[in-house]
Amino acid sequence: MSYCELVNKIKAEPLKYIDEYNLLYLRNYLDGYYYFKKYNGFFDDLLIFGDYCFNYFIQNKVMKIENSLAKKIDCLGSRNWESYIPLVETDPEKQFDFFFECFDEFKTLVLADYDFTPLVRRFDKCDRDTYKLSLIKIKETNIKTDFLQFITILRGRVCVYIGYYNLKYLKYCINGFIYASKELGVIDNFASFYEQKFNSFFKEEVLRNQNINIDSEMDYTKIIPLFVTDPKKQIKTYLMYFDKFVSLYNK
Repeated sequence: MSYCELVNKIKAEPLKYIDEYNLLYLRNYLDGYYYFKKYNGFFDDLLIFGDYCFNYFIQNKVMKIENSLAKKIDCLGSRNWESYIPLVETDPEKQFDFFFECFDEFKTLVLADYDFTPLVRRFDKCDRDTYKLSLIKIKETNIKTDFLQFITILRGRVCVYIGYYNLKYLKYCINGFIYASKELGVIDNFASFYEQKFNSFFKEEVLRNQNINIDSEMDYTKIIPLFVTDPKKQIKTYLMYFDKFVSLYNK
């Protein structure tokens, strides 16, 4: 399944993939899918987000709606589409609609006559109001990255991959990675086992060590903040339990 096909699936049933209308959750889910394809040599249309092309496209769309937002955009610390969209749309569900509308338009511009070879047409920003299409040769790779290796990559550069120290962002990035492996037919037994068993294991371990009440519907993103308040330490706590899970079950 191509990256564009994934976006179309989420567009049809957003809450099947993301449990609420939140642009950053969507971003991290898409990024997880992207990382799997990138690190496992699946080259189709995944580079349409490359070099901030889509970010610039949405920035331009936002400024066309309201020119007065130019200064506000320049002041944003972030240069990502999930920061631009709320400037023109405050309703979370309509923010998703705006994203999908922009994605469809951008995809049409970038992937016209796309033939799924390593030669990709890319939409590049020249200056504030001008764009051009460039031909980019993708470097082929035989590198394969499984789920455990991906967690190791995330561990070393959390903010690079998920933007902030945030358990839900981490969760959706991981979910996107696992979903990609399943959809692309790459067997990763430990990823499947993690998906089925980690949350139960985590709850049992926490209840042994923490005097807290846990609802049956809660997962680690809701449980860890009950006894760890610092976001960075929350990520470290998740990784500590993940390592214990791996040591017990990855035989």
